[in-house]
Formats: sequence, structure tokens, C-alpha cells
Amino acid sequence: MDIRTVLKFRQLGIIMMGWLAFAACMSVYDYLVIHSMNVIGPSANYNFVSALLANCFSAMLGCAIGGSFLVFIINERYNDKPFVYTILVTTAVYAGVIVIIVTSMTIGVIMKNGGSLSETNESAGLVIRFLTDETRLKNIVTWYVVVAATQMVLQLSKRFGEGNLGRILKGEYNVAREEKKIFMFLDLDNSTGLAENLGDDRYHSMLRDFFADITDAIVNNKGRIYQYVGDEVVVQWDFHCDAPNDNCIKAFFDIKQKMSEQKEKYMRRYGIAPSFKAGIHYGRVIAGEVGTVKREMTYSGDVLNTTSRITSMCSKLNTDLLVSGDLAAILGTSRYSMYSYGAFPLRGKGKEVILQSFLPVVGHHPASEMRLAWLTSPNFLSELSA
Repeated sequence: MDIRTVLKFRQLGIIMMGWLAFAACMSVYDYLVIHSMNVIGPSANYNFVSALLANCFSAMLGCAIGGSFLVFIINERYNDKPFVYTILVTTAVYAGVIVIIVTSMTIGVIMKNGGSLSETNESAGLVIRFLTDETRLKNIVTWYVVVAATQMVLQLSKRFGEGNLGRILKGEYNVAREEKKIFMFLDLDNSTGLAENLGDDRYHSMLRDFFADITDAIVNNKGRIYQYVGDEVVVQWDFHCDAPNDNCIKAFFDIKQKMSEQKEKYMRRYGIAPSFKAGIHYGRVIAGEVGTVKREMTYSGDVLNTTSRITSMCSKLNTDLLVSGDLAAILGTSRYSMYSYGAFPLRGKGKEVILQSFLPVVGHHPASEMRLAWLTSPNFLSELSA
């Protein structure tokens, strides 16, 4: 099971716990209302434990059907649709779930009162009394609000990124904090020429396809998309000093594999298969919320500027991947061989930065010969200085 699927099941588990907690609170609220001084009292058929179990059963069944639909279908297949559209689809699904739940509870009422589905008259009376109870309508309206709110939270979670919504709600970034991160700037090649040849609409469509196609490779390697900047995507990983790994390198080659598999699709739709380059670096950043009218969580620090400069060096060195020497030296990887380009001055940096790259250990990679030929060519130094 890939990490993206695991995250979806985690979302479903959170929804399940939230809905069960709400069902319990609703049962307690009903109990307090019907035992207040303004109410004659509960009916002879009311039992708090039975009502609590019925509400929790409804929440679990509703989450198993409706919650799964929200997580695995609506927020996948309708990912590019507006929130109102997803609410309309959710409403239709919710109506079906309500029918299933009410039917299940109706059968439970019949069985509890000693009736059976074959005893038409008695069963019909029980069903009518159950369905015409005002609490049915109250529960249907209340749970619809809960489902709509759940869909809104799922949409907001996508806006802020995996895990960030919870941190923002807890106020973790109200005060700036220092964190250690690995950043990858992945930049589309020749974006200006592509935009000119394809036109604005088709170019935007290609960007949407490109960003969608590379998402699984990023998420499955535990990366988090920080932001999209034009034709560039910025990805970040938490840096673990005790066990640094090569997820950032693997994500890059998984993206290359994915784009190779999708080449025919891009050629058919746009007449070109997009290529890209990436720079990777790590260091300390300051994470916090900024803005007044519009709040946004941002990272700031020299590591971001350095990563951007490293990415821009890919064109001069005729390579599609560059990693800072500081990061390459501590990555624990046995799947890739490392090649050093040496130390280079970066624009805006007073100190030279060692630039290195990686190639898969298993199998032949033509890019390795291309890079070596480029480095040993007589025009290399003159072109680099230019």
C-alpha cells in the first residue's frame, strides 16, 4: 500500500473518530433537553444507552459509506471542481446513505419490538411511528451539516497541505519557529517557449497535468508540496538528523519514471513531452504565518535562496539534478551513485557551493556519459563563465 493511500485511510480514521464524538455529544444533548424543566419528560420507549448506541452506529455506518466516498472518490475524481459542485454531489450520496441508515434502524426497531418483516400490519405501524418521529428530521439535517463541514475541512486540508491545517488550527505557527528542512525546487524546462508555442490555455492545462502526474511520486516519498510558483513546484521534507534518507533523490527519479510513462499522453495532447530540472539543498528555516488580510504559512531562510540558485545551475552544467555537497555528504543512500561537479560560486552567495548529482546504481543511465562528455569538453569552462 503506497503512502498516499495510507494518508487517505488516516483521514478516514480521523473522520470516523470525529463523527463518533459528535454522535456521543448529540446523544448527551438530547438527554439534557428531554430532562429539562421545559419538557414533560422522556417517552416510555426512550433509553439513553440505546439512543447513544443508535447514534454511534449511524455515525460508523455513515462514515464507512459516506466518509469513504468523500475521501476516496469526491476529493479524487472531482479534485478540479468547485466546492459547491462537490457539495451537490455529496448531497446526492448523503441521501442514499440516509436511506440505508434509516432502513437499517427501521429493521432494528421492528426486531426490538418483537415484530417481523412478514407481519405486515404490525410492522407498518412501527415503521410509520419511527419515520414520523421529529427526531428523524432533526438528525438528518444535523448530520447533513456535519457532512458538509467535513467536506469543507477536507478541501481546506488540500489548500494548506498534508498536516498543515492541524498545525495552523493548533496555533503552532502563530509564533515563528525554527525548523530543519530539505527543499527541492523542480522547474519545468523552456517554460517561456512552451507558453509561446502552446498558448496560455493549453500551457495552463499542461501545467495542471504535469503537477497532477508528479504528485504521487512526491507523496509516496514522504514529501510535502510547499507551493507552486509559476512553472515550478517547491517540495519539502522534514530533516531527521539521526536518520537522513534518500527520499528526496528517489522522488526525483520516480518523477522521471512517471513522466517517461506519460510521454505518449503529453505528445498526443500537446505535441511535446515536458522535461524538468531540480535542485536540492537543506538547512534551517523560520516557519510562521504572515499577512493580515490574507494569512499564509511560509518558510524563510537562506536555504530557499540557495536551492533556487542550485536549480538555475542545472542548465549550465547540462544536468537535470543538482544536490548541494553538504546534503549529499550526509544522505544515507545505497541506491544511487554520486558524482561531484566541484565547487561553484552562486549568484548572491559569497562562498562557493559544492554541487553533486546522483545516478541509479542498477542499470545503464545514458545521462552519466553525457555529463562526463560535457565536463571534459574544451568549451565547458568558457560556456560556464559566460
